Amino acid sequence: MIFYFSATGNTRWIAETVAAALGDQTADIRKTDPESCIFGADEMVGICFPVYACQAPLNVQQFARKLRTNGAFTYVICDYSNFVGHALEHFNREVLPINSGYGLLMPDDTSVLGMTYDDEKSTREKLKTAPERLAKIIERLKKREDHVFDAYEGPDPDAYDSLADQFYANAVTKPFFVDKARCIGCGLCAANCPVAAIAMQDGRPVWVKDHCYYCSGCINNCPKEAIGFGDKSKGVYRYTWQKYNG
Repeated sequence: MIFYFSATGNTRWIAETVAAALGDQTADIRKTDPESCIFGADEMVGICFPVYACQAPLNVQQFARKLRTNGAFTYVICDYSNFVGHALEHFNREVLPINSGYGLLMPDDTSVLGMTYDDEKSTREKLKTAPERLAKIIERLKKREDHVFDAYEGPDPDAYDSLADQFYANAVTKPFFVDKARCIGCGLCAANCPVAAIAMQDGRPVWVKDHCYYCSGCINNCPKEAIGFGDKSKGVYRYTWQKYNG
């Protein structure tokens, strides 16, 4: 089984590609009870996630801590836009012991939040090289290579260990807003929010929590581009994997 959390499609594509190659199945972490999943020592368990501030997202960590892998070969594939820091080491030490971990460079989806790491040109360049890199990861998984941690940690990974606390403290929902003239009340944003920070009220999304994950799923997936983020998203391209690979 390959579990994944994906806000804009990068990680879902990774999980589904690996599953197809390994003859495995995928499961969305947001829709799965980890305590209902029991594995044997001869099985493989994969966990795919985007890197947030050099760690796995909190919902992924919470999910993985409840998994009972029972000696199954357990691996992680994380996607990132610049570097991972000690994300794999932290996951292995603090969340769930893993046999191997890999990183895959993918387009950033937080430009709409003012965290500009990519533009449309660099997005297309990353998407062009990702399949070849993932194919190499898959070959190593087929061999069940053990004690492998292969991801770019950045120029000074030790300096990034405190980023996660700062990230979640500063990830406030106040700047999000909805253009009521554009919004069609589809509820996609509320249904897919990993922390249930959005509720539908009178047919429109309302942010009901002060903090979120800044996963950017709500703003990038909105079919009418009705959601904004202060003045940071004005005129900025919106990214989903499907948009650039459909």
